[in-house]
Amino acid sequence: MSDLSDSISPTQYSDEEKERHRIYCYLVMSLLAHYWNPWKKGVDGQYNWTGDLSATPSTYLGHNIACIAVDGNGKIVDFDFNHNEIFNSSIEHAEARLLRRLFSLNTHFHSSNTFALPRIPDDESSLVSKALNVGADILETWEANFRKSQSNYWKALEDVTIYTSLESCAQCSGMMAIGAVKEVVFVQQDPGQRSIGNILFNLNEGSAFSAPEPIPANKIDLVEFQYLDIAFKHFVEGVKSLPFHEDGNNKDTSPSITSFLCTKEALEIFKHGRHKMKTLQLQHKLWKPNQSPATLTNEGVLEHVRICHNRAIAVGRRATPQTR
Repeated sequence: MSDLSDSISPTQYSDEEKERHRIYCYLVMSLLAHYWNPWKKGVDGQYNWTGDLSATPSTYLGHNIACIAVDGNGKIVDFDFNHNEIFNSSIEHAEARLLRRLFSLNTHFHSSNTFALPRIPDDESSLVSKALNVGADILETWEANFRKSQSNYWKALEDVTIYTSLESCAQCSGMMAIGAVKEVVFVQQDPGQRSIGNILFNLNEGSAFSAPEPIPANKIDLVEFQYLDIAFKHFVEGVKSLPFHEDGNNKDTSPSITSFLCTKEALEIFKHGRHKMKTLQLQHKLWKPNQSPATLTNEGVLEHVRICHNRAIAVGRRATPQTR
């Protein structure tokens, strides 16, 4: 019997598809580079892995983990960050927060596209007003039944791809499975999650409730995936002798991946992705996965990503309603 964590991302990707996936990964890294914060243990004490902290905001809002959602046409729907520290909660993960908002956006879209029929003051002496109001009742009942039959909220995310900076945990993987997300691309592997996303994918394969396909970014030739893996291993070994944080007699030598994400080395890799997003020269500009006029080409995706990035930086504050 094979291991349930085997066969991560069985799909093979063309060079055109890989280029398209990498563009979105660069956006995730760029958002991290901009909103990066190293103060995991607060402003007191000494940080040994973070470099110069004089220019960084002193409020630690949550771990340096971000994600974006992209629809089937290649447009970015929204983004979010880990906000555990804001809510004093261990479940306010980036993907979980993003999924909740995606369903809220879907509900808002449908409610804003319904119509209300005008009512005529009911005059007992007017058969016309009674007839019109009865007609309005019939139409509104029909519309309500029609919207109910068409809601299919469980299919709302079936063409959505989530791009996340760190391999998803059991909570977020489960939510993406229940939400019927198409696939999830992660920029860095998290050994602590034991490939839970892939286990869910293999367990549900062929069923009516399939989990999203997990795609490690090395499958799309994202070199930063390897850089982060090497840097994290270096941190795991080095933190044993050089604590991540020291405050008096308290020394944090835990090989935590969220501590690694507060290191200068992690930040430099995120900046590397940001530089690529800004300077990227495409090899497959006109390619797109289907011929729908609404679907963006790779060139259109890159332009769209840069616009969304600028908007996120201008008004996002680590998370923003609907970026498009």
